[in-house]
Amino acid sequence: MRSDRPAWYRLDDGRPMAGRAPLVEFRSVHSGRALRRGKPRALRRHIRGGAGNAFELMAPVLAAESRRGRLPSFLVTLVRYTDCETQSIIRGTRMALTLYLHPLASFCHKVQIALYEAGTPFEARIVDLMDPQENARYLEVWPVGKIPVLHDAAQDRIVPETSIIIEYLDRLYPGNEPLIPGDEALALEARLWDRFFDLYIQVPMQKIVTDMLRASGENDRRGVADAHAALATAYDLAERQLTDRRYAVGEAFTIADCAAAPALFYAGIVQPFSGTHPSLSAYFERLLERPSFQRTLAEARPYFSMFPYKDAIPARFL
Repeated sequence: MRSDRPAWYRLDDGRPMAGRAPLVEFRSVHSGRALRRGKPRALRRHIRGGAGNAFELMAPVLAAESRRGRLPSFLVTLVRYTDCETQSIIRGTRMALTLYLHPLASFCHKVQIALYEAGTPFEARIVDLMDPQENARYLEVWPVGKIPVLHDAAQDRIVPETSIIIEYLDRLYPGNEPLIPGDEALALEARLWDRFFDLYIQVPMQKIVTDMLRASGENDRRGVADAHAALATAYDLAERQLTDRRYAVGEAFTIADCAAAPALFYAGIVQPFSGTHPSLSAYFERLLERPSFQRTLAEARPYFSMFPYKDAIPARFL
């Protein structure tokens, strides 16, 4: 069972605690004595009763103190936690994470897939950057003005950049399986292929797509030709990488696959690879089997009419 850790969750060794059974334990920071221990359902009754008021009142203080890197000794700290609903009651908020996104945006899909893989609850806040007023409001959140961006209310923190967001989530809001492998060499390879799919498939694909939005006479024919050539090279490299692997860096689904799924979905529309790169094509089909990717595409489907290459989207995705 996954561990939904609040902002003030902590362990001496910094690692998630093992164990399947949901269990909550409050422990005095001063003495280390366990003050309350039990299953989430019983604890919720305790929290909602008179004895639980102290926990609810101190939650904002705990969160604030954890952001400063300290916890006063007279407070009580939650040290083991596996129940999201009870966490929300204690923390005093129903949703800690907000993801600013657009359902059609491929880089947003990358983070959505990571969140769905982990089963981490979040609020999706759609941003229309073409609306001047909405764009101005969003610039107050992230002055660079790009999406996606994650807001963690529990930590009072804005987290930009997709790869950083996924590493942040994997550290503070992990799922059953890590998206960053525990093995250092494999983690490095996962990060490498994450960057590969972002820089050598996503970026050229976006160059081709956005050129369709330019006014007549302002098209960048040379830039688009270079982007198509870059995709061809990237497909060849990915084909070699995926010849004997289930996923990008092995048998486990990682951050690299979160990046690959939306990149290949859109790139395969503007420059198909299904008839020329069998290993890459088979890999893409395996990605399509992931419920996280299926859900992301389902949420994007109502917006496909806005995609400049909408007429080229395969019928099976419509």
